[in-house]
Amino acid sequence: MNGSFLRKVRLISPFAVLVVALLGPIEAWADSFDDAVNHYLKGFDACQEANGLLRANRISAAKKKLNVYNKYLSEAEKMNSSIVKTNKRDMEGNIKFCRRVATNIEVEQATPFIDKAIAQCDLAQKALKEKKPDVAMEHLMAFKVHKEEAWNITEKLTDIFSIRNQVKRCQRLEKKILSAGKKQEASNLAIETVKEESQSYAQTCNQALTFLNVKSIDEVSIKNAGKSIKLAKSHKKNVKDETVAFDIFAANPGHEANALVAGNLKKGDVCLAKAEKLAVKKRKDLDKANKTLSNYIAALANSAKQCEAARSITKTKASDKVYGKAKKAYQRAQASESKQRKNLRKDKYYLAYSNSPKVKDINRVLSKVSNCLADTNKRMSRMFASLQAAKKALVEKKAKEDAARLAKASAADKAKIKAELAKKKKIAAAKAAKIAKAAAEARAAEVAVAKAAAKAAAEAAAKVAAEVAAKAASLASSASSSSSSAAEVTSRANTAGAISSITGVVTFNQISESVAVIYANGAEPSGDMVFAELSRNGFDQDVYVVSPGSKITIKNKDNTLHRIKATDDYNDISKNMVKLQPRQKRAVQVSWKADTVVEMRSNKGALSASYLANVPSGAFQIIEFLVGKSSHGFSFATIPSSADTATILIPNHDPIVISFALGGSQRIPLVKKGQQVGEVELELN
Repeated sequence: MNGSFLRKVRLISPFAVLVVALLGPIEAWADSFDDAVNHYLKGFDACQEANGLLRANRISAAKKKLNVYNKYLSEAEKMNSSIVKTNKRDMEGNIKFCRRVATNIEVEQATPFIDKAIAQCDLAQKALKEKKPDVAMEHLMAFKVHKEEAWNITEKLTDIFSIRNQVKRCQRLEKKILSAGKKQEASNLAIETVKEESQSYAQTCNQALTFLNVKSIDEVSIKNAGKSIKLAKSHKKNVKDETVAFDIFAANPGHEANALVAGNLKKGDVCLAKAEKLAVKKRKDLDKANKTLSNYIAALANSAKQCEAARSITKTKASDKVYGKAKKAYQRAQASESKQRKNLRKDKYYLAYSNSPKVKDINRVLSKVSNCLADTNKRMSRMFASLQAAKKALVEKKAKEDAARLAKASAADKAKIKAELAKKKKIAAAKAAKIAKAAAEARAAEVAVAKAAAKAAAEAAAKVAAEVAAKAASLASSASSSSSSAAEVTSRANTAGAISSITGVVTFNQISESVAVIYANGAEPSGDMVFAELSRNGFDQDVYVVSPGSKITIKNKDNTLHRIKATDDYNDISKNMVKLQPRQKRAVQVSWKADTVVEMRSNKGALSASYLANVPSGAFQIIEFLVGKSSHGFSFATIPSSADTATILIPNHDPIVISFALGGSQRIPLVKKGQQVGEVELELN
């Protein structure tokens, strides 16, 4: 048997060696390719920033960022040279984009020189009109010098329609200077000039409209549009200045160029009126965008200041007063940050100007606030726990001291000591009751508001349900109306006494969580795929609901690698979910236990986390808590007739199970690590 085995080994070994020899380099190449692309993408972020700075007309800063990009590109190409020749992982598109950015920066750098050249050309034209051909030629020579300076930076200027037209005009001007005094040649040049200049008038104006008709207007587009409008007017003036041509048209109205020039002038006039009006509107739009984004920066800076104030309070000696003070400061910062984040998620300017310097500032401050809030929350949780432990230890210590005192006392003194202790206990109880009453009164208004909100939500849900039922009834055919009515009666009889809705108020003694999920048993999960999108600003939702064993598909819309992790320290859950390359999407199986709410976070610390609730039911509802409040109302009506329980899942807390058998009004403690940290007040209907 051993001999047979050895013979088999000898037979397969050469093939195995060949496979290993072939696979080894392939795997190594794949690794080096991915490493090179990932390294390149770090630079691609700088390229996008360069584009944003360019659009904000900050040319020097854009050039510096582009230099950073070029450094990463060079390093990545050394790691694997194929990255510049492939369309895998959007590399071809990325590199083309950055080449355009580089060209645009060069054009902006060359523009001052070409502007000087055109200015000299204008002076040459003026001198020629004043019959000073020698002076005109001097200016024309200066035009050529400045033009050469611009061309030394980039010859891509010839690709720009307006510049190409201007240069052509100046070159034509040289012919005019040389033909000064020659009547027939001057007449021919005049006709040629009005034809080309009138055509350029309309075309240059249309170029202005192209600059202005963009989805996200920016400083460079407005600047270029302004230049085109100014240039269009210059072309029109050049036409009007050619009096020789118009004298020819007056003498010969049927001249082939007369109608052409008139038509071009008419088109240009219509376009110019439209372009000037649109330029004013777009300027206002951009000013509004800048103001809106600046307001976000200011609001988030204030949130950061509030959070730092709360964090500094948590670093002082713990007491109930200190905790209360820190909690108020934290809730103000939390409410402000949450408001800005929700607004940003749908703000058209924030979404449209993703690479602008202002949006970069917003993301930077937002990240700072998020990190501060997370750290302060942990500090406050530790402070609350230490205060509770200290109070418990003090009570136990006092009880031991009192017991020891009684043990040592004589029979005569024991009665006195017991009376003294009873009196102290009574005073302490009265004091505690007074504090509890004050706290309850202080919170009563907030609870009342929460109850009113829950009631309003329940009424709105009932109204919608009634409308849906009425619509369904109206669609039922008359032939089946009797049978459906009978079925409805039977259904009502079967569900008599069943719970149809739950309204409630969740009150936190500690810092309030931001979300919860409530579900009723008796409904199978839908099995539909859940989708999440991750961009450079975070996930597209605050909470996603999945079911045990199901899958969630996550798409990376960012330009960098993300590693997604699911964590729930409260339930000892920690799972590396998926590694996503740019623009990649993958399905991830939910393998952790049900009735948990994990935090789904990218390894990029600047991005805020989202929650992922694992719910074993298809009848659920997400509850969003009002940030900065301690009491929160809710209403839940998606309850199957067979359900006998409902469960509320709140991150970092024990699940709250609601028994329908108990019915009516219920009060259930909110528990965290064995301690009551709040209460849920319920009405079952």
